[in-house]
Amino acid sequence: MAIAAVGGGNNSSAVGVITLTVTYSPTAGNTVLLWFNVGGAVTGLTVQDNHGNLLTAGPTLGNLASFYQTNVPAVTTSYTANWTTAQQCSLVLEEYSGAPNVNAVGATNSGSSATATISLAITAANNFIVAGMGSANTLTASVGTQRQQTTAGTGRATLLDNTNATAGTSVTCTCTLTSAAWNAIALEIGGAGKPRVDQEVQLVLKKVTSNKPHVNQDLQLVIKQPTTAKPHVNQDFQLVLVRTRRGNIKQDLQLVIKQPTSSRAHVNQDLQLVVVRNTAVVVQPFVFVTC
Repeated sequence: MAIAAVGGGNNSSAVGVITLTVTYSPTAGNTVLLWFNVGGAVTGLTVQDNHGNLLTAGPTLGNLASFYQTNVPAVTTSYTANWTTAQQCSLVLEEYSGAPNVNAVGATNSGSSATATISLAITAANNFIVAGMGSANTLTASVGTQRQQTTAGTGRATLLDNTNATAGTSVTCTCTLTSAAWNAIALEIGGAGKPRVDQEVQLVLKKVTSNKPHVNQDLQLVIKQPTTAKPHVNQDFQLVLVRTRRGNIKQDLQLVIKQPTSSRAHVNQDLQLVVVRNTAVVVQPFVFVTC
């Protein structure tokens, strides 16, 4: 399903406060992204929905912070930020459909000028880059589509997005403003990776010697250039040792993906090779992986 901006909301305060709420009711199952900008330093910042669920924190830069919630629960009606030390501030929020994954690594940029800009390469075709920008002056989108904007106080914010049909393309979001200091944070949303039946996986047994047990042999797992925009969580990999004359068919090996998350490209997932039944090996000349 194609990614689409559904709607959102914003709120700001031109006086010092320690809490701020955006009233908005997203569709259950969709993804919400939210940026918080503040006019001065704060501590203990959290954002939660009306059910009390804490949003996941993304990157922060100076007084600008990003948050997101995937698979929004039913009957969600508002989002509230809480912190210590009263400050002027803004919240900008947008809901997206067709975007089950958020790349939480993202990108950050800052400067002091009349143009605020940020770029991030998308990992799959038609993924979106969603950017939040904060300044003491009003930011207005010039590259990308502006979704939300606040114009009051010393902690103003704007949310915008952009996309491209080619994976690997660097996508840019830009705002103009009366020259001032600004911060920007961009997150990628959409799909990443391939379904397990399509992944190109190669297991290489390197420098095999006759005096090394297989727990010490040099192994290399290569996942080659994922290109499609499908989630890769819950993939089952199995390492198979082919029958040889050396009798290694009794070795029970299993390749496990440890707690993959939908916001991480599978090339960066934590992989663990587990030896279920540890027996000595003389030579293992043939291995392959089934997915």
